[in-house]
Amino acid sequence: MLGDVHTNYRDDIISQAGTAIFLFGNKLEDISVREAGGMEKEFEIARSHDVLLIPVGASGYMSERLWKHLVGQYDDYFENREKFDWYQKLGNPQTQPDELIETILRIAE
Repeated sequence: MLGDVHTNYRDDIISQAGTAIFLFGNKLEDISVREAGGMEKEFEIARSHDVLLIPVGASGYMSERLWKHLVGQYDDYFENREKFDWYQKLGNPQTQPDELIETILRIAE
């Protein structure tokens, strides 16, 4: 029941978005940090609503996994490779925050 509430809430909020930026995606569970599975659900919901997906792999955790998936399957997500180089930049953990912001803005144009 609670899962349905979360799913419906996510679907409602995300369906109103034009762009979804995914950062980090981790949670504290027991005494360890784990990937947040909810972010993966949000990614799939966003994809189903044709929302522009921007996972920032450089931030690690679930967003890194989503970034790897999107870059690896890029042609399944986009009609052309116009922004492919920008997406690749999102995965470098050495990239400075201001450059990541610039890259995100370029993708969202």
